[in-house]
Amino acid sequence: HGIALERDDFARNLAKDFEQELRHWRTGGVEPLVRRWQAAAHPVGTPLQVHGADGELTSGQFEGLDAGGSLQLRDATGSVHTVHAGDVSLAPKD
Repeated sequence: HGIALERDDFARNLAKDFEQELRHWRTGGVEPLVRRWQAAAHPVGTPLQVHGADGELTSGQFEGLDAGGSLQLRDATGSVHTVHAGDVSLAPKD
């Protein structure tokens, strides 16, 4: 599925990039990081699923990120849930 990656090179690059983002966060706060993340995210309205640590599955539409970077997920009733952690994936197509 694309280019072959050497595990050790990938790990080194990931650690370097993580260190750089951590430095940006510590010097500039979370707002610029959230703006960059949101600009690269799926469009608002994209159907998502979140598997929480408790095993619960929550489905809804991507509503964006809050000021702290947490996922905002709009459910079928129109309520917006703040997701702080979980495994996020695209919802299966019907």
